[in-house]
Formats: sequence, C-alpha cells, structure tokens
Amino acid sequence: MPTSWSKPILRSISLIWAIILLAASFKSTAANANQFHKVNDAVYFIQGKDSALQPNQALVIGKQCALLASIHGDLVTTEALIHELEKRLTVPLCYAISLHADIKQDTSIVLLKHAYPNLQWLSPTATSANALTRAFHSQLELFNQSVMLSENRIASLEPSERPKWQAKLALAKSRIATWSKLATQAPSSKAIGNAPKTVELGGVVVELAQVTGFSGHDISVYLPKYQGLIAGYSVDQIPLAHLPHTTQWQQAIIHFNRYALDWILPATGKPYRPEMLTTPAQFLALLALQDTQQVVEKISILYPDKHMQQRALLQWQHFQQQRNFE
Repeated sequence: MPTSWSKPILRSISLIWAIILLAASFKSTAANANQFHKVNDAVYFIQGKDSALQPNQALVIGKQCALLASIHGDLVTTEALIHELEKRLTVPLCYAISLHADIKQDTSIVLLKHAYPNLQWLSPTATSANALTRAFHSQLELFNQSVMLSENRIASLEPSERPKWQAKLALAKSRIATWSKLATQAPSSKAIGNAPKTVELGGVVVELAQVTGFSGHDISVYLPKYQGLIAGYSVDQIPLAHLPHTTQWQQAIIHFNRYALDWILPATGKPYRPEMLTTPAQFLALLALQDTQQVVEKISILYPDKHMQQRALLQWQHFQQQRNFE
C-alpha cells in the first residue's frame, strides 16, 4: 500500500471492509448474488462463492413441489435467493436439505421458513428451534458489533464524507432489525433418520441417504431420473478432512459408485463427471502417508492443475498438523 495515502483515505478503505456485507442494498445484491445454471428442466445448479459461508446449492423442481439441496449462513444472499425463487417457481418450495451437521450454515433457514411457511427442513441430525434461535441471534450480534465499529469509524471521517456512509449504515440497521423479528419463527429440523428416504416432488423422485462425510453426519441427495448426485463438501475434489472419520468418509465416496451417475455437484467448484469421484477418495487415502516428497509426487499425478496441487498439499499439511496435536 502506498505510504503517501492520506489518513482519511485509509479510514474510508477500512470502513468499506467493515460494513460492506451489511450495507449492500438488496437491489445490488440480487443482480449477481445467485447465479443459476440449468442442468435440465427440473434441476438448477446455484453457483456458490468458493467460501465456507456460501457453498453451491441445487434447486430441484417437480410438478407439485420444489426442493433446495444445501443451505448456508449468508443471510443477504439468501434474501436475494428468495426473491429469485419467487420469480422462477410456480410450485411451492416444500423441502430444504442441510447436507452437513453445521448449525452456523443453517441460520438462513429462518428466512426461508418465513418465505415458505409450509417448508420442511431435513437435516443429518435433529436441530431444535431453540438451538437454531441461539445460533441466529449469535450471528446477528456479530452484525451489531460491526455496526458499532462502523459508527465509530464514520465519526472519524471528514464531515463531508459521513452522509453516504451513514445512509448505508442506516440500511444495514434496518436489515438487522427485520431479521431480528424473524428469530421467533426459527423452526426445528427433522433428522433424515426419521424422515422418508424418498421424497416425491411430482414426477421427480429424490433419494436422501445418511453418509459419513465432511461433518461426520451428512446427507447425500440422489436424482435417479437425472442420474445426479448432490453431496456438498463430502464430494469436493479436495476434501477438507478431519481426523475422526476419514476412513469412513473414503468408504462413503467409494459407495457412491452404486448409483448410476452422469454428474456430481460438490460444495465448491463446478459439477464434475462420475469418473472424477475417485479423486477425493484417493486424496483421503494420501492422508495416511507422512513422507512429504512421496505425497508431493502423488498429488502432482492426482491433480494436473498447479493451483489444485498447491491447495491439496496445504490441506494434507493441515491434516498432519491436526494429527500432531491429536
């Protein structure tokens, strides 16, 4: 950063990053927050942002109902998604599926339930309304802390620069206030173990299965008619592995081969061909190795792309560090 930049400019840059999520207006967000890619007449891939907060999603549409596979904790983007669904859907959104056991990723279900009161929320393990309410309030508290920080930074700006930021901050406060009112509507989820294994949307059958994947308690979504598998982080090309269940995770990926598949949708990146499903399974097998040079050689074969090689090696190193502190 140039040392000649003035303090007011530096303050403005800092302020932008402090409130950019809160202050983004819905109109500007809706234009590009959710990119829909048509797989066929019944299935749309909703592209994520390659971040832990916003993974890929899939919208499956039948003649009677629609299903949203994968939800996340980005409330602003979920608002935009709801408005997009209102324009696209001619049937109600009947189901929302949490692919992983991570309550921080589930908070946007509060907004979805408000928009679709009859929505059923299915998850790997049961989540109570009280637990979801606490997680939702915790997220809003973080937003409120950002608002307070932003107010302090606005006060340090030149008087002529304050009005535009104050307007953005007012919009952020309004959005938080609206979300806060919805907290009382937080629903509970139904664990997939107690839910039907097959969901009928009207001409489209969806098969839901419990798997041991990314979080240890996960769901896979299979579409027999379209030979598609949606499994989130559990089928990412470079798995974000954790110590307790890597062997079971590897077995789950191999077991997906029982399905007739044309495409697989991971949490990050594009849908990929079924023959590429061996890649995450082989990477998980590499985690047992401790010879760095041997791993580097195997990764270079497994991932031809240099950037993917670097990511894979970093993930292997991270796993080894976890093992050292085990």
